[in-house]
Amino acid sequence: MKTTENNLSYCFEESENELTVLCSGRINTVTVPALAKDISEKMNGQKRLILDFTEVEYISSMGLRLVLTLYKNMNSVDGSLFLRNVRKDVMNIFSLAGLTDYLTFV
Repeated sequence: MKTTENNLSYCFEESENELTVLCSGRINTVTVPALAKDISEKMNGQKRLILDFTEVEYISSMGLRLVLTLYKNMNSVDGSLFLRNVRKDVMNIFSLAGLTDYLTFV
């Protein structure tokens, strides 16, 4: 599990067609650059990207931007992005931003 500044930890589970990112903590302006870089480096032709937000306490506008960028990148390679186990308070942020109609929550 990698820990960044400002209390975000994450790790990866990989298979041939799927990459899962298990996140814990806060996804914000401070933590997004390292998370984005590490996800980009781990992506190796997988067609499914799953962001497991079971332990995510908060997501900022910069975090929303990262999710949208990942969504766009996955669509450009005929892949899929899924957000799993999103807490109610974090889901409210996605809802207020008008993103729940575009993203897939499981």
